[in-house]
Amino acid sequence: MKLPSDFGNEISKALNWKLEQVAEWFTLEEDKEGYFWARLKPKKFLDKPEFKTMCALARDLGGEGYLQGAKAWMVPGPCAKKAESTSAPEDARSKPSEGPRPEAKKEPSAVAPAVLTEDKSRPPQFMVPLKALLSLPFQSRHSLEGPALDELAENMKSVGLLHPIVVRPKPNGLYEIVTGERRVAAAKKLGWFEIPANIKILSDEEAYEAQFSENIHREDLSDMEKARWLDFMIKKFGYTQRSLADKLGKHESWVSQHLSMLEIEKLYPGKVDVGEITERQAREILAAPEEKREEIIDQINETGEIPSAREIRRAVQPEQLHEPIGPEVAKGPVETSKPLLTGFEVVCPECHVKVLINHVDHPNGKVTHEVEG
Repeated sequence: MKLPSDFGNEISKALNWKLEQVAEWFTLEEDKEGYFWARLKPKKFLDKPEFKTMCALARDLGGEGYLQGAKAWMVPGPCAKKAESTSAPEDARSKPSEGPRPEAKKEPSAVAPAVLTEDKSRPPQFMVPLKALLSLPFQSRHSLEGPALDELAENMKSVGLLHPIVVRPKPNGLYEIVTGERRVAAAKKLGWFEIPANIKILSDEEAYEAQFSENIHREDLSDMEKARWLDFMIKKFGYTQRSLADKLGKHESWVSQHLSMLEIEKLYPGKVDVGEITERQAREILAAPEEKREEIIDQINETGEIPSAREIRRAVQPEQLHEPIGPEVAKGPVETSKPLLTGFEVVCPECHVKVLINHVDHPNGKVTHEVEG
């Protein structure tokens, strides 16, 4: 780049703007030390993805991050003096709001977040260095890697981070991730140095509750991961199954059914990928006689596939599911209907009462349902 207008051309390419729009939003100038400045004009504000793009562009061109007091980005021109400190235009001199780049800091205690926005209508957002982030000690997830993380990283690369993570402060200038563990992992994949965050003061219990509340309805959180979290909360904070269910807005049977899944880990440690087993499949496996249970586990190990809950039930009791019922067998033992234990929790839109619907599998193959209030 030879002129400040060349910096404007780079901005145009990075933001996919026309040069006229760049001129409308930015003042482009060169200071006496040869640095080019792109300063936002009064009453002009970038959205989050655009802000991140400008910070990345400035760094790619050898400049600093966003200079909050100046509302500007600075990059070296061809005649820039290579000095530790640089001067800004007379009316725009300010220290970089981001401080030294994270990789230049030697001690964690030196890490400090930079204010990104301070809109009084919402909590302040900060730019927190990735190297200053810690995970909560207990994690129900065994691994964050996979296609879903790659997809998230690609989305963040194209549109930026739309929802800041939530962190809580720890000693020595560090921060613990409350929500956003996957977003942080994706940011690391993309090579980001920092990430927008909301900083909150939370107790251990509040932090874990917030983490689970965010993840409980996610499709990529398995039933076994939910079971591990429920078990942790009961042991760590002294919840009962009923009090924990009330806290989550769930039926008590939902909690107990998930917790029962942990028996498979205890009975067959390392023999099967329990992370792939659903709560319904686990219940059918555990309800089977021990010898049948061993057969099912061996079959899963050999094929790498987990049968559906109904397939497991048919394998355990085929004669009860297929034997016809009629006068010709009336003298023999009469088969009784058995619950499938496929519970679905619903809330009445009128009275807001929570009920659990359980399906029942009859010997003649008919399936009905029962409502538990």
